[in-house]
Amino acid sequence: GEIYYLSINFEQMRLFHSFDGGLTWPTDTQVVPNFYDKPWMTVDTTGGVGGGNIYITSPDRVFLRSSDKGLTFSSYPEPDGTGFTIAVGPDGSVWSMDATFELHSSWREIRARSSHNANDGKAVPMFAPPAIITLAEYQMTDAGRTGSGLLGQPWIATDHSNGTTHGNIYAFAIAGTDPNYPDFVEDPFDVVFVRTTDGGKTWSTRLRVNDDPYSAGSMQWFNTMSVAPNGRIDVAWNDTRNSGVPNVSELYYTYSTDGGETFALNIPVSPPFDTTVGFPFD
Repeated sequence: GEIYYLSINFEQMRLFHSFDGGLTWPTDTQVVPNFYDKPWMTVDTTGGVGGGNIYITSPDRVFLRSSDKGLTFSSYPEPDGTGFTIAVGPDGSVWSMDATFELHSSWREIRARSSHNANDGKAVPMFAPPAIITLAEYQMTDAGRTGSGLLGQPWIATDHSNGTTHGNIYAFAIAGTDPNYPDFVEDPFDVVFVRTTDGGKTWSTRLRVNDDPYSAGSMQWFNTMSVAPNGRIDVAWNDTRNSGVPNVSELYYTYSTDGGETFALNIPVSPPFDTTVGFPFD
């Protein structure tokens, strides 16, 4: 029932900790003296060897671990690649998404890495060689939505349910134009999904989650994903399918109850909004 909140202020990262469900936030802890941009955090709630561990990764190629509720952190250089989101499997394994960088507009490859000893607070975390996930070329450019910033991050999530999908690992990302996938030439951005049911040895072929017709004016971006305790996969993203212009989106949602084999019909869950309002600040 404890809550952690990680923030950045372009000088340092700070970790806030609430012991009463978010009613009060009595202290804040400086995680590291350095600043790491776009950090992502997860907590091991398995109750196993690493129970309570806090893990942080960031595109600055650093992996942080705390085994004392954030009072202190150990820092380890990540392997080559740019780190994004991070998750803990039901067995305490640590999974992270990273990508190889190309020029200033895209990521060449999206990859999944796993560590089966990071949960041991006395061990130096060792990550297995990355699994390259076929999600097409991932685009990071803004493409007119706000004026700058990422279109979204590659997401990784794990299934802790007690059903047949227990232990599955899921990946979800924005896919951009790639000459190997001609359908993306007319429809420049989609949200796509893959999964592994054997601990990362093999991954499924990509599944296009957005169900709108292919259209040059339809773009999906800023994706997020999580897995409910019963194994339901929830995904959401911003979508321009009804406006036809890059800066007017609706928040769309869908879910899967069969481990990502199929997804329900997409539904809008917000009114249209202009993503350029207030940029760069107002």
